[in-house]
Amino acid sequence: FYHKIIGIVLAWCILHRILVNVSFPLVFYKKILGKTDNYSIMDLNSVSHSLAVNLEKIFNYSEEELDNLDIYFTLSSKNYLGLNQTYDLIENGSNVKVTIQNRFSY
Repeated sequence: FYHKIIGIVLAWCILHRILVNVSFPLVFYKKILGKTDNYSIMDLNSVSHSLAVNLEKIFNYSEEELDNLDIYFTLSSKNYLGLNQTYDLIENGSNVKVTIQNRFSY
């Protein structure tokens, strides 16, 4: 919801040629330029430090530790009404467990 409002305000400023000093993370510019095939953990860090740190931990866990976490290819978040929603990151992601073999895809 907030992203839409920010987009509308920025579009309005561009339309009326109002200069706004806004800085975006590097990953935003990569997305605009279509360079979506080379995202890195540093790009994620510029958007969400805690998510990047936790993802780094997943990369370094042993097979046993990763198995104990019981992580699947899903993302859970609250929508604008405050209700929890779960999204599959890949097809049938709620049934695909993160393992040593596929953790970098995660």
